[in-house]
Amino acid sequence: MIPTTTFVSAFVSIYPNSNPTSHPEKTLERRIAHFEDIAKTGIQLCLYSCPMTKPLLLAFENKYDNVKLLDFDYKNTDTYRACMRENITYPKMRDASKDTCEYMALMHCKIEFMNHAISLNPWNSDTFAWIDFSIGYIFKDKQASLNQLVKMSNSKFNGRYHIVIPGCWGGILEDSAVLENIHWRFCGGFFLGTTEAIQMFYYFYKIYFPIFMNKYNRSLWEVNFWAWLEMVSQWRPYWYYCKTHNDSMLFVPDNLFIHES
Repeated sequence: MIPTTTFVSAFVSIYPNSNPTSHPEKTLERRIAHFEDIAKTGIQLCLYSCPMTKPLLLAFENKYDNVKLLDFDYKNTDTYRACMRENITYPKMRDASKDTCEYMALMHCKIEFMNHAISLNPWNSDTFAWIDFSIGYIFKDKQASLNQLVKMSNSKFNGRYHIVIPGCWGGILEDSAVLENIHWRFCGGFFLGTTEAIQMFYYFYKIYFPIFMNKYNRSLWEVNFWAWLEMVSQWRPYWYYCKTHNDSMLFVPDNLFIHES
């Protein structure tokens, strides 16, 4: 079976100590180990880095033929610059040590990484998926989750659907729902879609993100903006429910794939 999906991820250092959390599964060593479990599956992976993490990720590229490290300065994008403006405001409910302006900006750059990977398309894929670098720390059944990644990699995505994103909550009805607290209409750790669907997502970002930032001047999580974007625009992702942030994020409804023998 020839894989049809390219998975995209990034590992970027933005904190002075490289580890702002005491969570035992989020140390540098555990992040690397979690990602290597994914790399070992053989799924096609495009990786983005920064000067600090690039040597670590080059080791993956040298070890695994299915891993490609791509060069891209996300700090020069309009999305990043819009987040890093002066006198930015913050939501009332955030972890100030983790949810910094640069962290928020990096989360919004997921769409920039995806668009860049599609422009290069090293494996000539027609489907792309975002996957957080250390998503493995949420796995309850690691082997089942890794098997699911392989299954998606080898199954043709049904292109009549738009971008597919898991989530925990319902859609929002007013702007205030996303301004002060994180909103889990969407889980940001994983999504996928055809190249056309993801490029359309990028197109909506380019139009509506400046509008949002000019209106609120607020540093927010990317998932909050996605919920707002769904409310105010014609962007209509295919949403599926996951009870919490665990393996269920990866289990895209099976009817969205064409399984070839």
